[in-house]
Amino acid sequence: MGSESQTLNDLYNHLQEYTPQTVSMDLPSELGTGRISQTKTKHGIILSDWQMKYHSDMNVHGVNSEEYIQIIFCLNEGISWGMTGEKDSISIGKKESCIYKGHGKTEYAWYEKNSSFSFKSVKSRSSIFRDCFQTILKNRKSKCIPGSYIPESVTGDETNAAKLDCTGEMTLQ
Repeated sequence: MGSESQTLNDLYNHLQEYTPQTVSMDLPSELGTGRISQTKTKHGIILSDWQMKYHSDMNVHGVNSEEYIQIIFCLNEGISWGMTGEKDSISIGKKESCIYKGHGKTEYAWYEKNSSFSFKSVKSRSSIFRDCFQTILKNRKSKCIPGSYIPESVTGDETNAAKLDCTGEMTLQ
């Protein structure tokens, strides 16, 4: 592993070690400019803000726990990431978001030099997301987009994803 990747891994591990308080760290100046901030609530929900611009192309990898689901909001340059041993990757572009469940495998991402990356994310245990979505659907207080899909990891049904209709009804696909 290159020294730049090790530095970023050390930075991320440092962020994880010092929660529940808010931790903010600047990217090392030899790697680029930017700041990564993370706050963990008393319920274990992790709020992150990633602002990064690297001086050179950067390959980063690490393990994302399968216990967590996250909603990622991409505010600037898009990104793709994948998992070791998998041929498919996940991509989100500027002003896009996705709901993503960790797989407990090594994931990798590539950041292009001199590109401004800005991400916000909300990360929580799968059970918290599932309970939240089920409460929303049960109370029917939220608006929905016809044909919206909720990933299987949120619905709790390992064999099916769910589809919402505008009445708040959830049907398995």
